[in-house]
Amino acid sequence: MKPEELKLLIAEGECLTVEFKESYSSKISRDIVAFSNTKGGCLLLGVGDNGKIINKKPTKINRLKAEIVNIGQNCEPQINIKEISQVGNVVAVEVCEGEEKPYSCSEGYFRRLDAVTQKMTQKEVPLLHTPITKEVKQIRGFLGCSQETLADIVGVGTRTIVRWEHNESHPHQLAIEKFRKIEKLIQKLSEVFESQQAIEWLNTPNQSLGGRTPLKKIMHNGEGIEEIINLLGAIEWGIVT
Repeated sequence: MKPEELKLLIAEGECLTVEFKESYSSKISRDIVAFSNTKGGCLLLGVGDNGKIINKKPTKINRLKAEIVNIGQNCEPQINIKEISQVGNVVAVEVCEGEEKPYSCSEGYFRRLDAVTQKMTQKEVPLLHTPITKEVKQIRGFLGCSQETLADIVGVGTRTIVRWEHNESHPHQLAIEKFRKIEKLIQKLSEVFESQQAIEWLNTPNQSLGGRTPLKKIMHNGEGIEEIINLLGAIEWGIVT
């Protein structure tokens, strides 16, 4: 890391991808795991919470690097530290977002929430297994709907959808269940229509739905998804058109 990059990170302060620590301790395993489970990030050793650099130069830097690498290797799955560099009195530990989530250390599972490393509950851990956080945009693309419309279907705020799309947070259990229903709908749509035809059908008023569009029918907290799936089944069998 270059001095100007370090200066910029400190000036911007702690955030989702930056954490300050006054000194090294084995507890940085929590932050390493949290970065891997979220969007990656940089841990700055030798910087106080107020953004002031501690006036103490780290000693035995090679030994320190070895200990940090060892912390990553002892995580489950193993975490490969991207880079460890010394800039003056500060040691920067850069961690990439992991591809084998969830990651844990001896103290449990952790994630980043805004500028805080937070321990995850047993109910939250399985959510890191789900591909939904990376597929929300694809789901919207297949349905041909906006973030606002998807938020209405799932029963959350638009800002929540934005955060999921940027992997800044993870869907809660109720939202996961809603997404599972939407995935069933998408599967049925793909069996009956081509992609563009599916979008057109979803946005066309349908007599079987009292003149409402199928997309309108599944809005307002996802009610009506099963009805639309059944209607698609009838279309598939030629019962209705």
